Amino acid sequence: MDFVKVFKALGNEFRLQVVVALLQGNIHSCCGEVRAYEQGCCVTDLTGRFAMAQSTISHHLGILVDAGIIQMEKRGPWSVYLIAPAALDELRGALGSWLAQGRDVHCSRGPRAPKEGRKGDRTCKGTCASLPG
Repeated sequence: MDFVKVFKALGNEFRLQVVVALLQGNIHSCCGEVRAYEQGCCVTDLTGRFAMAQSTISHHLGILVDAGIIQMEKRGPWSVYLIAPAALDELRGALGSWLAQGRDVHCSRGPRAPKEGRKGDRTCKGTCASLPG
């Protein structure tokens, strides 16, 4: 899993809202292709809920698919978007591991040169960590 892609995808408010709504089961499908037990939707289900064009919503869903957070399945003429449980389990595990490390996480970059026109060094304050993968 590319965690940078995942966090970039979730860094957009709309995409985060879609993922949270899917996880909570708040999006009810009208296409008839999403089974009651699935946490999924079609693009048309989102156009009524969010004030965005269908093409914009499709673009955002594509980014979530590319990041591996959701998956797309073709069902007849419909594209159904579903939460990718294995990816979320992997993300949950990684976050839990990183958070458990707490203050033991150190920056792998070390001191950096000052930016042009600024004085002093840019020593890492210990707020970043190397991500696996």
